[in-house]
Amino acid sequence: MREAYTDTHTDAAIVDTDQQPDLSKDSNILVELQEVSRHYVDGDVMALDRVSLVIGRGEFVSIVGPSGCGKSTLLNMIGALDRPTSGSIQFDGHPIDDAMNLDQLRSKQIGFVFQSFHLLPNLTAEENVQLPMFGDGRSVVKRRKVARELLTEVGLADRAQHFPWQLSNGQRQRVAIARALANGPALVLADEPTGALDSESGEVVMRMMTEFCRNDQTTLVVVTHDDSIAERSDRVIRLLDGRIVNV
Repeated sequence: MREAYTDTHTDAAIVDTDQQPDLSKDSNILVELQEVSRHYVDGDVMALDRVSLVIGRGEFVSIVGPSGCGKSTLLNMIGALDRPTSGSIQFDGHPIDDAMNLDQLRSKQIGFVFQSFHLLPNLTAEENVQLPMFGDGRSVVKRRKVARELLTEVGLADRAQHFPWQLSNGQRQRVAIARALANGPALVLADEPTGALDSESGEVVMRMMTEFCRNDQTTLVVVTHDDSIAERSDRVIRLLDGRIVNV
C-alpha cells in the first residue's frame, strides 16, 4: 500500500526535449506507435497524420497543442479507445488489433482520468473506486478494502460514503484518480485532468497523480493546456494539425 498523500513534493527534473527517449532495451518500451493516422470520413478530417511515438515504462509524458490538433485522438489511440485508419500500435510488445482482448487491456492495464470525472452519480465514492475491480474474481471484502485504502491515500477516507454530488470538483477528481489506480495499471491516461478545477485544486490533483505514478513506476500520459503541468513532465509531445512537431 502506498503512503497516504501529503501536500509536500519535490519538483521532478524537467527534460527539455521533444525527441523520442533513448530506450536501449525493448523491455523499457510500454507503448509504440508506428505511422499512425486517423481519418474521419464524416467531415473529411485527418485527426492524426503518420504519428510515430515511443513511450517508456515509468515515463511522464505531456501532450500539448492548440485545440483540434489531435491531442485527445492520440490519447484515445494509446488507450485503445479508438482504432487507427492506418499504422500500428503496440502495448507491452503486443499489437493492439482484433486479436487482442481490448476490454481486458483497458480494464486491467490502463487507468483513465477525465476532465469531467465520469463518476456514476448513484454510487458512493467507495463504490466508484471499486468499479474497475468487478469481474476480476476479487471478493466484495477485498474490493472494499482496496477502495478504502486508495481513498485514504488520496485524502478522502472520510468521504468514502459520499455521493459525487456531495463532493467538490477537486474531491471528485481525487476519487477518479483512486479509481484509475484500482487495478495497479501499467499506464494512466489523463485528458485535461485539471480543466474543471481551480488552480489550487488542480495543483493538488497533479501532485498527487504524479507522485503515485512515479512511486509505482506507472507510465503517465497527460493531455493538457496547462504549461505548469507540461513543465513538470519528463517529455513534452507537441502536436499541430495531427502531427508531432518540434519547437
